[in-house]
Amino acid sequence: MRGRKVGMAEGFLSQTVDSKLDVIERVLGEFIVLDNVMPDWLVDPKTGRRLVIDKLYPELGIAIRFKGALEGRGDRSKGADHDKLVADLCRRAGFALVAVDAGGDAFSQTLAEMRTALSAAARRVAQQRVAREVKLDLLPRIASAKSTCQRLLEAMAEAPSPYRAGRWQRRRLRLRARWRRFKEGWQVFAQSRLALLGVVLIVMFGLMSIAHPVLMSTVWSFKIYNPDTGFDESLMMHPSPPSAGHLLGTDVVGRDVLSLLLVSTTSTFVVGLTAAVTTAGIGTILGVISAYFKGIVDVILGRLADVFLLLPAPIVMVIIGAKFYEIRPAMFGLIYGLIAGVGGAAIVMRSHALTVMTKPFIGAARVAGGGARHIILTHVVPHMLPLAAVYMMVTVTGAVVADGFVSFLGVTRVHHNWGTMIYMALAYKGLINDVTPWNVLIPPSVAFSLFAAAFYFISRGLHKVAEPRLRER
Repeated sequence: MRGRKVGMAEGFLSQTVDSKLDVIERVLGEFIVLDNVMPDWLVDPKTGRRLVIDKLYPELGIAIRFKGALEGRGDRSKGADHDKLVADLCRRAGFALVAVDAGGDAFSQTLAEMRTALSAAARRVAQQRVAREVKLDLLPRIASAKSTCQRLLEAMAEAPSPYRAGRWQRRRLRLRARWRRFKEGWQVFAQSRLALLGVVLIVMFGLMSIAHPVLMSTVWSFKIYNPDTGFDESLMMHPSPPSAGHLLGTDVVGRDVLSLLLVSTTSTFVVGLTAAVTTAGIGTILGVISAYFKGIVDVILGRLADVFLLLPAPIVMVIIGAKFYEIRPAMFGLIYGLIAGVGGAAIVMRSHALTVMTKPFIGAARVAGGGARHIILTHVVPHMLPLAAVYMMVTVTGAVVADGFVSFLGVTRVHHNWGTMIYMALAYKGLINDVTPWNVLIPPSVAFSLFAAAFYFISRGLHKVAEPRLRER
């Protein structure tokens, strides 16, 4: 138990300002929060100016303020008298003020104040004349937040200070912190049954992609099950229905449908994953650069995103496929990811990056002397990754459907593709016989639907990880 507590504290103390925000998010992430607000009741009586509260939790009656977080703000660094004034004004309005030292190392006092404020919030909710349903909703969440706060306090009391550690020790602590965040994210992700179903489906398709070469080298006959030239002479008519030798039957020209389905899975994976990585990478880079530098850079990238947003990716891919007849899956996914990344993804990621840029830890990093490269890579990009992961999953669906659409039209020479299976089944129908090959049409259609659904289900789970307000209460 002691080792678990020490690891927890090391993870939270191994960072600076952004780790403190992570702790606050961990404790109070289940409650409604207002960022950077200037309420009517927080007015300096001498100057008549409204003062700023960095985070306001109206459900709890808790206000959080970062001392020394931003540079050049007249209401930030007025000393102890000014802090006392803010605390008094918050208390009169029914809010408990929790001050966070953005540049300091100690965080135990802040957690202790937060625990006290949560206890007061629980008493206030219990005594209020509100609906019973409201109390049943708020009180368990407050108790859970208070318990988390207490565990962190106990862990920090037992753990050694990482600020005295050497360089390798700090790296080890950062790795522990990342591993802890991964485990916490997985716990939230695993709460969604649809997300877990998506993972199972992806694993199933992964096994399908590696099953074909294994079966061809061990069980299946090359002459019968080859996806290009395979033909079973023992069958009199093609297409043939499912049988013991051909679990999904054969197509119009005598090829095994299961062999075609399995060999086409690899191509679909390449298209989807290439498009997803390209979209997320380009969208994140352009969105962060646009939000950080603003000005003429933001205008140019914004107009470029508007142009690409007007380009329908499936239609563009049809034109490209007709022009470049032998376009390969990886290149197809790369081009699709480029169109989606510069267009819609860049706009969404820019919007999120602008929100991140308003956070107090960005101002603290600037005060500490951090340059553009340091702030972008250390503070902004890590906060963009959850949303980028969500966009990756959504892009896979569009890329796979576009690939199938282009292959169905027959404008490319990619033979092993689910869309090509459907196209060839319909194209050969009138040339050889007039039998509708349902055993050829249904498997790739179902595979398309399940593959797209799998990544959509995973995106639902990742969205809960990225947005705490969506988590199950």
